[in-house]
Amino acid sequence: MKMNFHHIGLACFDLVKTLENMQFVYDIISVSPIVEDPLQKVSVCLVKIANLPMVELVMGKPVESFLSQGNAIYHMCYECDDIEQQIKIHKNAGDIVIQKPTPAVLFEGRRVAFLKTQLGIIELLEKYTPDHVTIHNEQDTKEEKDPLIANFTVLSTFSASPLLPILTYMADMLRLVISPHIVAHDQITSHLLSQSLQSNNNDQIVLLRLEDWDTNFDNDAASLSKTLHGQITSLYQATLTWVQNNHSTCIIIFCPSTPEFINDKLSAELYHELKQYLSSALNNSKVIQFIDFEEKVLLREIGNIFDLFMDRKARVPYTLLGQFYLSELILRTLHFIKRRPYKVLVIDCDNTLWEGVCSEDGIENILFTENKILLQKFIKLLSNNGFLICLCSKNNKDDVLKVFNEHKGMELMLDDISTYRINWNKKSINIKEISEEVGLSTDSFIFIDDNPIECAEVKQNCPEVTVIRLPEDDKIPEILYAHWALDNVASTEEDHQRKKFYQLEKKRKALLEKKTNFFI
Repeated sequence: MKMNFHHIGLACFDLVKTLENMQFVYDIISVSPIVEDPLQKVSVCLVKIANLPMVELVMGKPVESFLSQGNAIYHMCYECDDIEQQIKIHKNAGDIVIQKPTPAVLFEGRRVAFLKTQLGIIELLEKYTPDHVTIHNEQDTKEEKDPLIANFTVLSTFSASPLLPILTYMADMLRLVISPHIVAHDQITSHLLSQSLQSNNNDQIVLLRLEDWDTNFDNDAASLSKTLHGQITSLYQATLTWVQNNHSTCIIIFCPSTPEFINDKLSAELYHELKQYLSSALNNSKVIQFIDFEEKVLLREIGNIFDLFMDRKARVPYTLLGQFYLSELILRTLHFIKRRPYKVLVIDCDNTLWEGVCSEDGIENILFTENKILLQKFIKLLSNNGFLICLCSKNNKDDVLKVFNEHKGMELMLDDISTYRINWNKKSINIKEISEEVGLSTDSFIFIDDNPIECAEVKQNCPEVTVIRLPEDDKIPEILYAHWALDNVASTEEDHQRKKFYQLEKKRKALLEKKTNFFI
């Protein structure tokens, strides 16, 4: 029976210190999150190294006696199709089973078995199949321990029924508990008005495509524009009536119309004017969310999502790919509304905010690529929306501050930074200190760093922090959109007041320092 080599298992006393030492010797590509395996009773992570086999680092009591004998190579792992059959083959060859097949957290519930052979200990890893049940770390996020629950109604100008199985499937994959109700199309206003008269805890998702309101095919552009303005006004008034009588959320998702409708029937100028009219009206209400699905389709360069045949036959305007992205947007929006709010972004400096190491390369030699500038603009947007932005860098403080104060390529300014820890301490220690300083728990923190070792260290010592490893430069735009934790479409007055407080506090401390220096 065929076995494929998978990785080498190395035993260690301290995962983080071992990772820190490895980065000086090997070209590390990536490090998986460090996970606690309650069944194996060990802490483990996978390390991908350029031009070398993958390594699993193992720490815990089961390997301590092994380490005390001066050994480090703990096992060789092989992936196999049928783990039970492979064990029989080894037993017939005289090998001894040390551990029977057991689900492993690191491998998403796939079973592993350990055998003592003449060549040492080997681990058998069963090949992945869709039937495997994912086993989760006990220290995973609150959403996984206490899954998000979303009861919502989908109202639309087109048939949204095909979204139901996609929503259900995606919610299961994302560990969201949902109870969706799809209303027949073209009943948005009547449904909102009728439901406003009774208590309704369902969130309302409105899928709006302007093209569907064009029921008079003889309309010229001016008449059509007037009709659409009237429809938008009716929708806005019905939505406000619903919101005033219910405590749930109402979200309007603007869906793209076909190029033929925009260019031939209406004109691109009038189309965008109508979209802006709707967006401004809803955003001014402060209780209704407006999301532009059309814009997100363009940003992600998804390509053609229109199914003209199904649109004519069944009022299903989008391809399966378009339906997938629309379903993702619905769940992502609900996830953002219902998850615990993130309030603090802690970010590295060298090779994160800029290319290069300022202490080694000098301020004049660090680079600001287009995507590094994009990252800084994104962080500035988070800051404007009430996030506290904090720096955490292993560096010389004066060198980093010099970049902020003097380099013309910087989009972020020191005024955007609430506090910083620029020293040589472990970043998990610095994050805990920042948490104490700003008075917010670390489960509201996001940490971004380009170094996989630093990410692993924070993940191990601050497991409640959401850790994002910044990818290669050309992948930065993708991670900014793809990572749900970075969604920040709204902010509260409390967020802005908190940021304002820290800005004033910084100025107060600076003033006190100047006074102290004066009296010296």
